[in-house]
Amino acid sequence: MEEHCLGLKPLTLADREHIEKYLNINKYINSEYSFTTWYAWQGLYSHRQAVIENCLCIFGKTPSNAPTPNLGFVNFPLGEKEDVKRALLYLINYFGKKGKRLVLMSVSDLMLETLEEIGIADLFEAERERDREDYVCARENFTLLAGKKLHGKRNHYNYFADTYNAELIPITDDLVPECQAMLADVIEDRSRTPDSELNVTCVILKDRDVLGLKGSMLLVDGKPIGVILGEGRGENCIIHIAKADVAYRGASVALFKLFLEQNFTECKHINLMDDMGIEGLRRAKMGWRPEYLAEYNILTSKAVILNS
Repeated sequence: MEEHCLGLKPLTLADREHIEKYLNINKYINSEYSFTTWYAWQGLYSHRQAVIENCLCIFGKTPSNAPTPNLGFVNFPLGEKEDVKRALLYLINYFGKKGKRLVLMSVSDLMLETLEEIGIADLFEAERERDREDYVCARENFTLLAGKKLHGKRNHYNYFADTYNAELIPITDDLVPECQAMLADVIEDRSRTPDSELNVTCVILKDRDVLGLKGSMLLVDGKPIGVILGEGRGENCIIHIAKADVAYRGASVALFKLFLEQNFTECKHINLMDDMGIEGLRRAKMGWRPEYLAEYNILTSKAVILNS
C-alpha cells in the first residue's frame, strides 16, 4: 500500500465518529462495512483509511496465510454516488500508472448496482466471494425457535434449560478476564488462526463500550460457558462474537436466544457474519435458516489507464 502518497493512516477509536458519518450515507448492511470490523481486524488485514474525492476509502492487505496472500485491496468507497465515481476513477488511474490493477473486496450486489448507475461497471471484472458472505436471519428465529425447520434448535434449547442452572449477565470490566480465558479455550480448539482471532476478540472486549457494543456472558453454576457481543445498525444487528462451550448441549442456542430476548429488540434482522470457508461453521449458520446471504464480490479493474 502506498501510505505516503495516498495519505493513509491507521484507524483509532477517535476516528469512530468521523467514519460513522460515511457509513450513515450509504447504510450498507454488510458486516464488513462497520467501524468495529475495520478497527478490530486491522492488525490482521493492515487496514488504513483515507478520504479520496470526498469518499472514505478503507485499504487493506490479505494475510500471508490467505488463499491469495498479501493482496492489496480497497473496500468500496463510501460517499455520494458521483463522489464514489470520481474516487474509483482516481484509484483506477493511480494503480494503473503503477502497472497494477485496483482490487475492490467485499463488494455487495447493491454496490454493483451503484456501479451500473454511475456508468463504470464495465471497467471491472467481478468474481463471487462465497466464503465471505453474511448470514442474515430473522430475529424471531433466535427468540421464538418456532417451526419445523428450527425444531432441532428448539430441542437443544429445551435440554439446556431443563438440565443446567444457567444465567446470562452483562459483560462488565471486571468480567473481561474471565471472558478472555473462556474464549481462548474455545478458539484454540476450533480456529484456523487462533492467535489472530483471539487478538480480535480481546480488542472487541476491551473497547466494547466505546465501539457501541452490547455484550453478555452465559454462566452455568457460575462458570463462564459462552460470550456474545453485538452491534445495532438500524433494523439490523451484527453479531461480532458468539462463542459457547460445546460440552454443554444447547449452550450456543441458549446464548443467542437469551441475548436477543434482552438486547436489540428494535432489530428485525440478525447478521451472523461469514463462515470463513469453514464447513462446520457453514453448517451451523445455515442451521439458523437465514432469510438470505448478503453477497460479496471481488472486483478487479481492467487493464486500462483512463484520461484524467
